Amino acid sequence: MLWNTKSFLPSCEPSNSIHVSDFNVTQLAFTLENLSFNLPHFLKERRVKEELVHELRMLSNSYTHGIIDRIGTQNDIERAFLLLSLFACSYSFGYGEKPIFRVPKEISIPLFRAAHLCGRHPVLTYTSYVLYNWKKTSGGEFQVINTFTDGDLEKSLITVFLGLETKLAELLSKTDSVDFLEQANLFLTDAVRELRYLRAIADVDDLAVLAGYYCQFDNIFYEGACDKHVPYTAEVFSQCTIFPVFYKLLGIDFKDALLAKQVSDLSGYRHPEHNKLIGELKKVAVQPKDTKIYNECIKNLAVLHNEMFMLNDFTRWSIPRIVALDNSQVRGTIL
Repeated sequence: MLWNTKSFLPSCEPSNSIHVSDFNVTQLAFTLENLSFNLPHFLKERRVKEELVHELRMLSNSYTHGIIDRIGTQNDIERAFLLLSLFACSYSFGYGEKPIFRVPKEISIPLFRAAHLCGRHPVLTYTSYVLYNWKKTSGGEFQVINTFTDGDLEKSLITVFLGLETKLAELLSKTDSVDFLEQANLFLTDAVRELRYLRAIADVDDLAVLAGYYCQFDNIFYEGACDKHVPYTAEVFSQCTIFPVFYKLLGIDFKDALLAKQVSDLSGYRHPEHNKLIGELKKVAVQPKDTKIYNECIKNLAVLHNEMFMLNDFTRWSIPRIVALDNSQVRGTIL
């Protein structure tokens, strides 16, 4: 998959189905796609565990670590990773069922291999769930491919973030602009407004359903793939690229050591090319006359953070205070 120089969205549409030529892999691809199509129904009927294991176990004779390698293109491997991570999350945390902190080998073995090939942790990631989960309509609009539910809220949420990623790409192309901070602040205020509107029209019960899927794995055992329990606890939308981008551009520091570690650990959930792009970003120059708009950016970023995690209580910020280092430089400090 090729990535745009200043964007976290892929430069071409992700695969909306796995394309393969090997017969054994064709069976795998068909099974994964069929299960993903029926996943919302299985979850609603509370029989997702039985359906997933039954269908995947029928492929057990050819289910080895190497089968994922035979899928072909990286785009299709990303597609397989998305589906397998959706299955793992659904199996462990199906809504209305008691959580099971174990992923069966039928899911975990190919999931671990796909995660390795994609350079990310073997869980549902923002990169897979949002950035690799769309196609364009004839009118040029984003259309979400796979979801846990068949309701509108989940698709709307993903679509909002796809729109924000598009705007973020436009913003990153203007980092040298003299009015960049004004444009950055406009981006943040628009993002806050969109999420607040989405939450205002959302049904509380629908939010509760999604919260169960977005709150990530905690001390999960992956049968056949890992000999110990592994904690991957970053909530899906905490992995959003907006925050690390603004941390770099605004020169934000974290006083709390635990929070600083959590932010650093999020790199393991992102695409390696995304981490590279974030690492190459430079802090924008802030002149004394820009202090007011800079402070507004910091405050709106904190507000956006709280809006972003409307689905759970993952680490929240208090509104940050601004510390002036000297007459020409300021920085945001997270309290």
